[in-house]
Amino acid sequence: MVPIFATPFAVVKLEAAKVLNPKLAALFADRATPEWRDPSAPMPHAFRSRDNLTEWHEDTVRAALREILAAVTSVAASISSLSAEQFAGLSLQARAWFTIVEADGGVPPTSYANASWAAVYCVGRLHPRQCVSTVACCVCTSRGTGTCFRT
Repeated sequence: MVPIFATPFAVVKLEAAKVLNPKLAALFADRATPEWRDPSAPMPHAFRSRDNLTEWHEDTVRAALREILAAVTSVAASISSLSAEQFAGLSLQARAWFTIVEADGGVPPTSYANASWAAVYCVGRLHPRQCVSTVACCVCTSRGTGTCFRT
């Protein structure tokens, strides 16, 4: 954990990254088309997909999201004031998308309503002037009540 902002900030290295990243980069490059673009997120010099990455069935995407969400959960549990039992009683809801940023592009400042946690996972570069990343926004809710916990 890095005490850099008022909000906790952590860096986690995923074990499968070397295997997954080239496959993710190729898949995301293939899907950087109008059909997959989020129409509500126009960005100059960047492509943002729809936020349905958690619904994709490709093994590579599912494996990456499992690792990303496990890392977010691990960090959240490690600094939460909830007991291990209480934390285990939460359910995780997540949305995710990918972004390809071109040279001179960027991702505008954004807030994610009701998100307890946000994870940014850098897949790598398609070529020297592009960066590909995946973002997952997570909300931990109490099972049965729908109450949002911000840990």
